[in-house]
Amino acid sequence: MQLRSAAALLVLLAMAGCGGDDRTFTQDYNRAVRPLSRLGEHVGTKPSSFDTRAGRTSETRANLAELDPPEGAQDEMKALLARLDGVPAAPRGVARAARHNDVVD
Repeated sequence: MQLRSAAALLVLLAMAGCGGDDRTFTQDYNRAVRPLSRLGEHVGTKPSSFDTRAGRTSETRANLAELDPPEGAQDEMKALLARLDGVPAAPRGVARAARHNDVVD
């Protein structure tokens, strides 16, 4: 559920950055979220696949934190960053459980 909410915020921020005079933000934003576009690559069930997903989400969060959103999008950016804070924990937990054979029946 968190990922869907974060994804919705990503779309809203992209729309906020479109048009107007702030093309630089839009370009920077698109570069910042590029790691998320690669989440589906090499999807697997190995722990390393889940670590990769968590890492790309963390990388995206760090990239976005460096941006200066246009006026009117600051609250959305703060909300997005807050949502992305918790997202990497889920795939990291899956990877950790798989490594320790901690399977729930």
